[in-house]
Amino acid sequence: MKKLMMILSLVFTFNVNALADFVDPRAALVELYNSTNGDHWIRNDNWNTPVPHCTWYGVTCDNDGYVVKLELNENNLTGTIPSKIGDLRSLERLDLSDNNLTGSIPSEIGKLTKLIILYLNNNNLTGSIPSDIGKLTKLTMLYLHYNNLTGSIPSDIGKLTKLTMLYLDNNNLTGSIPSDIGKLSELGWLYLGNNNLTGSIPSEIGQLTELRTLSLYNNNLTGTISSSITNLTKIEISNLKLYKNCSLKTENQSVIEFINSKESGGYQRILDTNGNCRDTMSPIYYLLLN
Repeated sequence: MKKLMMILSLVFTFNVNALADFVDPRAALVELYNSTNGDHWIRNDNWNTPVPHCTWYGVTCDNDGYVVKLELNENNLTGTIPSKIGDLRSLERLDLSDNNLTGSIPSEIGKLTKLIILYLNNNNLTGSIPSDIGKLTKLTMLYLHYNNLTGSIPSDIGKLTKLTMLYLDNNNLTGSIPSDIGKLSELGWLYLGNNNLTGSIPSEIGQLTELRTLSLYNNNLTGTISSSITNLTKIEISNLKLYKNCSLKTENQSVIEFINSKESGGYQRILDTNGNCRDTMSPIYYLLLN
């Protein structure tokens, strides 16, 4: 009898936990529709109607009816991304790019632990990149470029060790490039250009030996360019972009030769465009740099 009670207790606990983990994807989708002015989307076929949510435009489900892809790019979404987006726990691909979304990226995005691809680029998103993004350890592509994101790049981004593409360029990001970025050993494309990043280029960048593109142009970076950059032998010609920074330099001839072979305009272009010290240096220092 005692064994039977234990078994029944375990079964009950399992069922309760399973129910707790179950989240109705339809409710989350409706919240997204309402939060982003779905009535004015370019395509909203079947949305917010009684027909199965797996038939709604841009929604792809698995055999159990869980949403695995949500692709609403270039669809005139306006408004904000609701926190209930985190209830779509089975999502593997989320593409809300090329819309007019505003507001911040909700921290609940960190609940989407099955995500492989996250495209939120080309919107008007503001606020900082939530540290919870570091929980998305299956991500291979993270596109947040061409927004108005502020704050620093969270060090938690170093937990995304499967990333092959990281695009954070054309925002208003500040602070230094975290050394944890060197943990992204599979990264092939790193775009951090056209922000307000400061400090030096971390030597850990040299650990990203799969890089094809390293774009750090038009920031406020300073200091000596680490010799570790010469480890990045897979960078394609003209795909190293270090120009238009505050004061990058090196006296290491091997580094200069490497830059000359990879950056359009070579090391001289970096020297010629130094002095790009926006809002971080006094006007006197700016004159001395030039």
